[in-house]
Amino acid sequence: FSPDGQLLATGGQDSLLKVWVLKSAQPHFDDFSRMTADPSKQQNEILTRRFHEFHQTISSESITPTINSKLGLNEMQAPLYPRPFCQLNGHQAPVLDVAWSKSLFLLSSSMDKTVRLWHLSRLECLCFFRHVDFVSAIAFHPRDDRYFVSASLDGHVRLWNIPDKRVVYWTLIPAQASSQITAAQANLITAVNFCDDGRKVIVGTFDGRFLLYTDSLQYDTVMNIGDEHGSRNHRSRKKRRKPYKITGIESMNSNSSKVLITSNDSRIRLYDIRTKEIERKYRGYSNQSSQIRASFSHDDRYIISGSEDSWFYIWRTEPSTIINTNGSSTTDAKLTRKQRRHFDRVFERIRVHNTMVTSAIFAPNPNSIMDHLYSSNLPLISDSLSQTNRSNNSSNLPRSASTTISTATPIVNSSRARFICIKITNISININMDNQNIDLLSIDKRR
Repeated sequence: FSPDGQLLATGGQDSLLKVWVLKSAQPHFDDFSRMTADPSKQQNEILTRRFHEFHQTISSESITPTINSKLGLNEMQAPLYPRPFCQLNGHQAPVLDVAWSKSLFLLSSSMDKTVRLWHLSRLECLCFFRHVDFVSAIAFHPRDDRYFVSASLDGHVRLWNIPDKRVVYWTLIPAQASSQITAAQANLITAVNFCDDGRKVIVGTFDGRFLLYTDSLQYDTVMNIGDEHGSRNHRSRKKRRKPYKITGIESMNSNSSKVLITSNDSRIRLYDIRTKEIERKYRGYSNQSSQIRASFSHDDRYIISGSEDSWFYIWRTEPSTIINTNGSSTTDAKLTRKQRRHFDRVFERIRVHNTMVTSAIFAPNPNSIMDHLYSSNLPLISDSLSQTNRSNNSSNLPRSASTTISTATPIVNSSRARFICIKITNISININMDNQNIDLLSIDKRR
């Protein structure tokens, strides 16, 4: 999603970059067809024709759905049009990552060894940045979107200046000797992002390391997901298990020193980069070999992730205070390590595809989507896919306690079958220790 939540960008194996627009924001972005400053008459004519085709499509599709339509009323109720607002051509190989700036410029990285810069007022990329290997990850600087960071499979991290179209800083990550990976895999970079409000760059690798650098790419420290306590003392670690690839790095919105690390051991970990400690681990989903990336909700209260088992999963970032039946309270700080593990397994899971869910994200501006749904004058369609998941292994949790998590927020997810689904879910995660079980309920879901 773009930062304002009005645009959604998708990329994949077809090498195409597609941009989808909220129905409520469509009139605003129609103005791009008239505001374009491209002097090329042919470019203007093509752009105008594309917007005209889009208008014709949405007009015919929004009047009434066909009786035999598989989506029916859902199509009218959907906050996004079924046809992309625009399709951007340029990459010669699959798209690996996309990133929006606050000023609505769009970056895309690809297996064609380039990063391309786009804007909706142009059908062609504004410029491209060459690399010597696949560009696995990109991110705009959070405070100054004249800069972005890129990571490629040649082991290099580069900080680019967009106006000057040049590399400002670069570094080669150190290879770590291991008997379990080849020399070629030792410095493969699989994830990158800014953290600490842009003052740090964090790099994830194929062998499970994440390295911290300054904003000028000076080395700071390294941690490893195999070290559950976050210690940097290699001697204190137990015998290393198989290295697990880091597949995603996300910085928390409200506390930029906390980062979410997704990896191929089917775990998601919350780290504090200032203390160099792991704060929480989230389990339940499946991520053995895919490039699945977990992310936060707009208010950081929840975490969402796709999964290889055809579901997507939601966790609460921090367990709330548990109120016991005797009136006392148990806070997260007072729970034992075993008790905390149970909270890490408290998740909501929802199935909307029959194939792997490659991506799942919360809408950054849920009100804009909810306003559309409630103003559509259409019945909200119940989803019959909701299920209840129980865990009977809760003997270590405090008894006579309960807590409830509830929220209503739009979720977008995609699958290998090339479908994009939007779900509006009222999440309710109930933990009831009186009955010694954990009930995970999903109610009032709409697709």
